[in-house]
Amino acid sequence: YQGQMAYLFSVNETNRHICIQKRLFGVPATDRARSQIMNVRKGDKLFLYVYGTSFIYGLYEAASDPFVEKNPEQGPWSLSPIDEKHGYYPYRIYINITKNYQSGIPFKKFETLDIGLSNQLLQRKSAVYISDFQAKIIEELLADLPLDDKIVQPIKIVYSSLESLFTKDVSINDSQEKALQLLVQSNFSKLE
Repeated sequence: YQGQMAYLFSVNETNRHICIQKRLFGVPATDRARSQIMNVRKGDKLFLYVYGTSFIYGLYEAASDPFVEKNPEQGPWSLSPIDEKHGYYPYRIYINITKNYQSGIPFKKFETLDIGLSNQLLQRKSAVYISDFQAKIIEELLADLPLDDKIVQPIKIVYSSLESLFTKDVSINDSQEKALQLLVQSNFSKLE
């Protein structure tokens, strides 16, 4: 993981099982969620935070860069009105299971350690960057848990067929364009 980043993805309990089974993490169809997942890169360290139960699970690794699923309604997250409300999580990333622990760690444990992980940090977020220090603490606590020996082999994925998030058209209105032009002009010397 040298030089890689670490991220904490939020999910509900039902979708956690789908994420692990399908080796796939996804975020809602919003610009905010897209901006949160687009910084993740292949090889980054990942964890899952399950809201509702407030447990953290791991340890996972990004097996692909983020991509857009063209037909997200086809699944795997198409089980509930909540999934539909979130656009069936079209912004996705394939994952590998690095270590599959049988259980998770209560999030309250991290709050008592005062390492900068709080429920406020995770509110209304789908994927949150965490520091290397925070990731190491999570890993150390997970390491005390028993491993699940029933890990199936990674799924073979043809990554060349995935549509990158970075090729998606972005639309901006006139006032946004003017603000962007002013920002570039005022910082032009820094760009050279």
